[in-house]
Amino acid sequence: MPDQQFVKREDLIDALRELGVTIAKGDPDAAKERDEKKARLLQAKNEFGATMVRAEHEKNTLQTQCTHQKENGEHATGGQALSNGNVLIICQRCFKEWQIKPSEANLRMIERGDLSLSGIRPPQEEPIGAEVLAR
Repeated sequence: MPDQQFVKREDLIDALRELGVTIAKGDPDAAKERDEKKARLLQAKNEFGATMVRAEHEKNTLQTQCTHQKENGEHATGGQALSNGNVLIICQRCFKEWQIKPSEANLRMIERGDLSLSGIRPPQEEPIGAEVLAR
């Protein structure tokens, strides 16, 4: 193995200075500004998270209290058949969504347009003739 020469750090710094290279030390103002920026970003992230939690709570409250009906008593729902064979039903007032698995006959009627999902009764916890799928 060839001989290795070790150079002291101070000698290296002196040699670089002789060549005109300036060595910048950490700027305390820049470090302080960087720390303040990190603190502001962390605070904004925490505030955003709290806002999202509040919004989710408000959405859940609205959906829980919603009758899913228009003022005239008709159901305020619509929906569509999905490519996986399920049906998506959405309340047009609170935007609550349900996915159900209709019978094959009902699915064919929906796909042909013979059975409309506009104004359909939203499923209860355990709808008759359909299985509510977890979302």
